[in-house]
Amino acid sequence: MPKKADIKTISTQLIKDYGEVTCKSIIKELQKLLDLCLVKVYYSGELDESKKVIIDNWVKNKVTGYYETEYIKDESLISGLKIVYKDFDYEDTLLSDFRKMLWNK
Repeated sequence: MPKKADIKTISTQLIKDYGEVTCKSIIKELQKLLDLCLVKVYYSGELDESKKVIIDNWVKNKVTGYYETEYIKDESLISGLKIVYKDFDYEDTLLSDFRKMLWNK
C-alpha cells in the first residue's frame, strides 16, 4: 500500500483483506498502543453548548491521554445521559434512577 494512501482507502482495504472482526481487534489494539480513547455521550432531549461544556470538563477530569468526544442523540433514553468510554459506563437517566430505587427496597 502506498504511504500517502487515503485513510478511507486503507480502511476499506483492511476490511476487505481481514474482515470486520479482525479489524475491530486491530482498532482496539491501536487504541491501547496509542493511548486513544473515544468517549461516547448518549443523550435524550436537547443538549446545548453550555451543557456540553460541563460534560467536557467532567470528561477532562476523568480521562487521561488523548480522547475524542462523540455526542449521540439516543431516543431510547428516557431523560438524562449516558457516558461510555473504555470499560467505564456512567448513566444518569430516569431508567437508572428507577433501577436504583428498586435496588434500595
